[in-house]
Amino acid sequence: MGARRQSNIFVFRATGPVTEEPIAVPLQHDTSDPPKACSPVQRADTPRVVVPFQPGTRHPVLINDPAEPLRVLLTDAAVLHGTPASPCVAAFDAETVSLDGASNTGRERALVLLDDLEHGWLFRTSADSQRDPGGLEYRTMSCRFDAGLEVPPEVYRARGVRVAP
Repeated sequence: MGARRQSNIFVFRATGPVTEEPIAVPLQHDTSDPPKACSPVQRADTPRVVVPFQPGTRHPVLINDPAEPLRVLLTDAAVLHGTPASPCVAAFDAETVSLDGASNTGRERALVLLDDLEHGWLFRTSADSQRDPGGLEYRTMSCRFDAGLEVPPEVYRARGVRVAP
């Protein structure tokens, strides 16, 4: 049995003891597969934390666009609410995975909003970053969880990805 990881936050107080009692917050390994979106009550009543991926918690994000080749990203950091026993995901940040050794990694990132899968965002640095180093392109994308989608096997060699099903 592996070590159990946990995370707590400490709320600072203006008077009395420096902090309140620690509040247990979820980590990515606490989430379900597929992850559960946060309800308005969870967003309002529990702390928001941004946590990095942990081994076995990354999800492939395939971008299928008729005008461009297939791109594969992997979830990275997550915005979580809830408790370790009842976690939810507000958003995932996703980064590019190079399938063929190309050097385009880091050029694209995505923001996947779990409470509104119809309005995710894809960000790309400008192709001509020599002339315009601050150039950024962005667009909306529609997302969905699809357990039956064929994921390129190379994805399962990336750090933090669960072994291929």
